[in-house]
Amino acid sequence: QPFWLKPSATWPSSPWLCCLAKAHPAMAPALLVAAAHALMMAALPAAAVRVEVVSYNMFWWNVRQNNRWDQLFGRLAEHRPFDLVGLQECDDIALTLSRSGLQGFEHFSGHTAPLAWNKAVFSRLGSPGMTHVATDKWGKRWVNHVRLRHTSGTQVLFANTHGPVDNCGPQLGQKWAAALHAHRQPGDVLVMTGDFNCGANTEAMRIVRQVFSEPGSHYGGIDHILTTGHKESAGSAPGWPSDHKLVKGAFHLGSGPAPQPGPQPQPCPGSWSQWTWNTDLSGPVLATHHVPGNMRHDPAAACAARCDLHLGCGGFAHFQGVCYLKPPNQQFYHNDGRIAARKC
Repeated sequence: QPFWLKPSATWPSSPWLCCLAKAHPAMAPALLVAAAHALMMAALPAAAVRVEVVSYNMFWWNVRQNNRWDQLFGRLAEHRPFDLVGLQECDDIALTLSRSGLQGFEHFSGHTAPLAWNKAVFSRLGSPGMTHVATDKWGKRWVNHVRLRHTSGTQVLFANTHGPVDNCGPQLGQKWAAALHAHRQPGDVLVMTGDFNCGANTEAMRIVRQVFSEPGSHYGGIDHILTTGHKESAGSAPGWPSDHKLVKGAFHLGSGPAPQPGPQPQPCPGSWSQWTWNTDLSGPVLATHHVPGNMRHDPAAACAARCDLHLGCGGFAHFQGVCYLKPPNQQFYHNDGRIAARKC
């Protein structure tokens, strides 16, 4: 575009536009159209930006003790894609990203609660940091934080924490809130992940929840995702070999209106494949069901029956008496001790 056609929301008060219009009357209609378009765009609310966020306590010491690295990194990998991830009890974030197929992520190690972001979606603003919030029998506890810019231009303060044990009092909540207020810049959307070690209704959580948008946040026992955005969907999935569940959600950031619900899941019309041993099925977990005692001789059939009753289920994986229902169009991969099948 020629510079004189680029929109300016300050027209007609902008002196250079007035001068152009006076000096070149033939340009006046084009200038008027450009300025009107700019004013219309300026009046529109900011568009909502969709991101997927994961929080996961990796139980690192126990996984190392039992040499369950493949299962741990496979657990994180099966929930791709996502854009932001906060990890707790993770001693090597670089190794985790590499082994989980997340090589396109940048990270900040912080202290026991590293965080990472997809470089194709976010660029870093300034240097990450750490804020001390508590001390327990295991040592100091921190909030790690980084400011990011989404490709849409939306700015985000992303924080992650691993809360102290046996301490959910008001002072902890005040320190969490203070850490966010200290590093948030005007216009920043807040996203905070963590194993808070505190339930949603404890004093500490009630205080920090006041910083966020209640309709936008997700509370999963003691593992939460908090945001000032809008929640599209969120839930907790099995996290074994960790002793925590993996929490994942889709959120809309920005000051625009809350997004409308997406299309509802449709029935899966396919027929079942042969059950496959030592095989898992990728994708998020839609629901879990325990195999009833009278079906333990044929757990795959029990899982298939459950999937047939669950709208939007396209397959399952079975492990240790539990059926993990998965959406359609997922891929098989090797995982010892599992049984998997799909119908679409």
